[in-house]
Amino acid sequence: MDVFAQGVPVDWSQARPLLRPVLRPQSYVTAMTRRDDPVWARQLWPLVNELAVVDLPDRRVAVTVAATERWGVTGLEAFAAARENLAGRLPEVTPGQKVMLRDADGGTYVDALIVVDGWLSSLAVPGQGQPLVFMPGDGVLLVGTDDPGDAPGLFEAAERMYLDADRFMSPQGYTIADGTIVPLDQAGPHPMRHLALRARALQATREYGSQTDFLRDHYDREMIPQYVGRVGTVETPWGVRTMSVWGEGAEWDLPETDYIMIGTKRDGSDLFTIPFGVLADVIGLRPLPGPVPTRYRTPSFPSAETLAALRAHAVDLPAGSVARTRT
Repeated sequence: MDVFAQGVPVDWSQARPLLRPVLRPQSYVTAMTRRDDPVWARQLWPLVNELAVVDLPDRRVAVTVAATERWGVTGLEAFAAARENLAGRLPEVTPGQKVMLRDADGGTYVDALIVVDGWLSSLAVPGQGQPLVFMPGDGVLLVGTDDPGDAPGLFEAAERMYLDADRFMSPQGYTIADGTIVPLDQAGPHPMRHLALRARALQATREYGSQTDFLRDHYDREMIPQYVGRVGTVETPWGVRTMSVWGEGAEWDLPETDYIMIGTKRDGSDLFTIPFGVLADVIGLRPLPGPVPTRYRTPSFPSAETLAALRAHAVDLPAGSVARTRT
C-alpha cells in the first residue's frame, strides 16, 4: 500500500518531525515484510526489532523503503530522526524509581524510550543496582532496577502482561552491561539470571509459535512434505528451558532450542533428550538462510550408529517436566 496515500507527507522537511521509533517482536516484522514495499526494520535484541513510524493524528504509518527513497534519505537517517524526536518528549522518571508508564493515548511512545540515547543510563543510581526495563506490550513500560528486591516482581508482572497483551512485545528485562543495553540473560553472571532465562524461553516459544504456523501453512499450500518443529518449555532442575522434538519421517525444519527430544520409534516408545548443540555438532546442522528465529533443515534420520553417539549425551530430565505455555 502506498504510504503517501495514507496522509504521509511527501516532503522530508514535513515528515521528519512526525517520525517516532517503535519496538515490535519478530513475528510482527515478519508479517509486515511480506510486502512489495518492505518496512524499515532492524533487530536490536533477540526477537526485538525497531521500526520508524510517521505519527499522524489518526494512525501510525510504518516507514518503508519507498518512503525514504521519495524523501531522499536513508533508512538510518529516518531511524535517527525518529529517536531524536522522541528524545525531545521524555517523561520525568526518578532514577532508581520503580514505576509503570502507559502510552494511554497512543502518542507518547513510552514503550520505546529505551532506544533514546542515554535514557536508560540516566536512571542509574550508585549502590542501587543497574536500571532494568521491560516492554511487555500494549504500550506499557515497566521501570525498576536489577536489585533482588525489585527484579522478581518486575519479571512476574512483565510475564503476566506479555501473555495477556493484545499487542505483545517481550517479557524480558533489559539492562546495561559494559556500556551496552542487553537483555538480562546476556549480562553475565547475575543473581536474577534464572528469571531472565525463563523470560527468554517464554519469548522464544511465542515467536517460534507464530513462525511455525506460518511455515506449516506455506508447506501445506505448496504440498511440500516438510515437518516443522514446534517449541515448548521444560522445567529443569536449573530452570525453564526450551525444547523441540525430532522424529522419523520427512525432513524437518527444527527450531533452535535448549534441548531436543529424539524419537527413534514412530509409536513414541523410545525417546531421549539431548542439548540441541550436541545434535547440531554430531550431524552437522546448519542454519537455513532467511527464517528468523533460526531454523535448521535436518538430513535423513540418523543411522543406528549415529543415534548411539547422540544417546551418549542424553540428559535425564524429571518425568512430567514438559510445561504448557500459552502462545
